[in-house]
Amino acid sequence: MSRSHALRSLLLATSFACSALALDVASSASADAPVTITEAEKKTLALQKFDLGEKAFAEKRYKDAIELFLRADAIIENPAFAFNASLAYEAMGDDSAALSWAREYLYRAPSADDRAATEARVASFEKKLAAKGVQQLTVRTTPRGATVLVDGNAVGVTPWTGDLPPGLHVIELRLRGYQDQSTKVQLPAVKSQLVEIGLKVAAAEQTPPLPLRETPVSTPAPQEKPPLTTPSEPRPAWLLPTSLTVLGLGLGAAGAAVGLEFARAGAEEDAQLAPIQLDAEEHLQRRNDFRTGARVAVGFAAGLTLLGSAGLLVDLFAFDVDDQAAQLQGRCLGDGCGISLSGAF
Repeated sequence: MSRSHALRSLLLATSFACSALALDVASSASADAPVTITEAEKKTLALQKFDLGEKAFAEKRYKDAIELFLRADAIIENPAFAFNASLAYEAMGDDSAALSWAREYLYRAPSADDRAATEARVASFEKKLAAKGVQQLTVRTTPRGATVLVDGNAVGVTPWTGDLPPGLHVIELRLRGYQDQSTKVQLPAVKSQLVEIGLKVAAAEQTPPLPLRETPVSTPAPQEKPPLTTPSEPRPAWLLPTSLTVLGLGLGAAGAAVGLEFARAGAEEDAQLAPIQLDAEEHLQRRNDFRTGARVAVGFAAGLTLLGSAGLLVDLFAFDVDDQAAQLQGRCLGDGCGISLSGAF
């Protein structure tokens, strides 16, 4: 076996080791992958955040309370979450957000026992907005998620709530798979307004079939095929350096994945030792970011090492060289047998 062949074999073995390392990191990074939680578990988690929000509100930590109420509502929508978010925003002096969530509470609980009191709060917020020269508009669609354009400007997706100057506004709605819709809204100066629109499914576009054309079929004259030969192709000069470069990138990606995995473990430990809930949640978010980065790096490492390995395999076996052809021989002598390999591989 030649020295160049031995070097290529060593590099190929290194690439396989790198692939094994990438797979090991992948299994470690996915060991704590998030699992789908049930509705009951979602409710429990939302109520835990809501309880923490109520505690923060009682301690006059209104910003923390708002964040916790909104996180609870993002898990499961609940009228109580909207009502308490409105109270926290009111305590912060944010009349617009307090009005938005008070109206959301009434929308979710139209038969609430405290509807009259809440409507009085809504009216007071509307007067404050009117004094600022704006009023609140809410746009809802079925289904949700439509892009909202107000007077030609994209402002968000449904359900959308925003403050606009009173007067006539053109509302456009766009959602993939549904017809674009447009409506005009006359927004009063002293009262908020709700617009609800059901989107219509877009008709499927059909392309008419092309007319069939008869084409005469001609049978080509048989031709003699030249005898098959196996030309001797030289090994491309660029193949080995390129394979080594790709393999090096794979090793670098594997190293990055290992580093991100250690960072993920550190963030998880920091979350366990965090003194307050919000700090713990920030550390858990960092853990999730590191885990995502590790998985991306693992994907690059696995792909690049496999590609580099394939290049080395092609360089080793696919091209003829001046060395004699590879041979496998078996031999038995006395009480033992053995095999031998010789030539170029």
